[in-house]
Amino acid sequence: MLTGAKKVIVAYSGGADSSALLWWLCANASEYGATVEAFHLNHGIRGDSADRDERFCRLQCEKLGVYFESARLDVLSLAREWKCGVEEAGRRARYAALEEMRSRRGADRVATAHHADDNLETVIFNLARGAGERGLGGIPPVRGRVIRPLIACTREEISAYVRENEIPFVDDLTNAEDRYRRNFIRHNVVPALRELNPRAAEAVLRTSELVRRDDRLLCDEAENLLDAAEKESRLPGRYSCRPIGLAHPSIGDRAVAAAARKAAEDGCGLSGANLCAAAQAVRLGADCRLSVGNGLALDIYRGCFAFLPDRREPVLYDYEFTLSPGVPVLLPTGMTAALLTDRGELDRLKNIHPGFICTSLDTSSDENIINSGITVRSRRPGDRLRVRGLSRTVKNLMQEAGVPANERASLPVFCACGVPVWIPRVAAADGVSGNGCALCVWDD
Repeated sequence: MLTGAKKVIVAYSGGADSSALLWWLCANASEYGATVEAFHLNHGIRGDSADRDERFCRLQCEKLGVYFESARLDVLSLAREWKCGVEEAGRRARYAALEEMRSRRGADRVATAHHADDNLETVIFNLARGAGERGLGGIPPVRGRVIRPLIACTREEISAYVRENEIPFVDDLTNAEDRYRRNFIRHNVVPALRELNPRAAEAVLRTSELVRRDDRLLCDEAENLLDAAEKESRLPGRYSCRPIGLAHPSIGDRAVAAAARKAAEDGCGLSGANLCAAAQAVRLGADCRLSVGNGLALDIYRGCFAFLPDRREPVLYDYEFTLSPGVPVLLPTGMTAALLTDRGELDRLKNIHPGFICTSLDTSSDENIINSGITVRSRRPGDRLRVRGLSRTVKNLMQEAGVPANERASLPVFCACGVPVWIPRVAAADGVSGNGCALCVWDD
């Protein structure tokens, strides 16, 4: 963990674990040619006691001759902003702040005081959530520039080291509160496990390493599969569904998850359940759009998929064009609309454009409809179609047709004499369809 390191930033809370880590590194890092610095994050939750911890950490670093920095963040506000729990918000804020200091101070590593009991609690928590191998792999000893030198030590061993070396530390008062999920596991679930196996922490640590080893192999295969899927699509950032569907789910699902994490800005915020749903959709390969969290949506179109920004609010369009027979019109949505009277041209366009959609008009009314003027426009409040003898709102028809909410505003409305007669993918009005000229739309 320390080989080749020149400078290590220690995540120093002032508790027994991080104090043991700081003291051990100060005593041993020089053997590896590394210097030690410390960082403390005041979460802004515990008021005076949090300020006490910050002062304590600063004083201890002064005594040790260790460069010290601290930062204050309102983690409760961040949890509301990020729509996650306080514990998760604190973790994300802490790692972001540590990485900022590491980069600015030119450090090689960030060291945290996670140990075997932390790994046990993490695996239990992830198991209860229904996590896959990534979650059951627990806390890795090394992840990028983050190292955990104490990961193989138990809490009892660290406490003994602190006592033997008379290392000062402070207690975090929130450690006694079961309202935090990790504390509940620590105080209630872990003791029950130790009734079955007093060395449960060490046993789960071994299991986590085995799970991580297998997961690494499968993830490497998944990356190769994702590369092949991207090459097959011939579009950067889009992937062919075909090779994913043919692969074993253990590899295919990881490939889909890897694509999602590449698209996510911070690589996190994607739940296992959402990723499983996305992988299932990719295996099916049908056109769809599915929100997966962290501002992303899975977009499957014509056998290829990508993870794109999730626009929950529909884009609003306002346009209206009159259609002349045989003259295509490009709409602001990127679609092209046309009124076609030439059957040969209709067949040609169907062959050229896989996304081609059309409805043929009633032969007896073709001439009247063309003379009265066919227009294509954006959807408007109050639009209705008469379908199966009933006047139906376009909104209800779109819901019945299963059109996603964020796509409804982009669908054009074809009108005759100003009255809606057809909406692609949704419905045609009664008495309109027949074997005559055609209303057409395509989006490529």
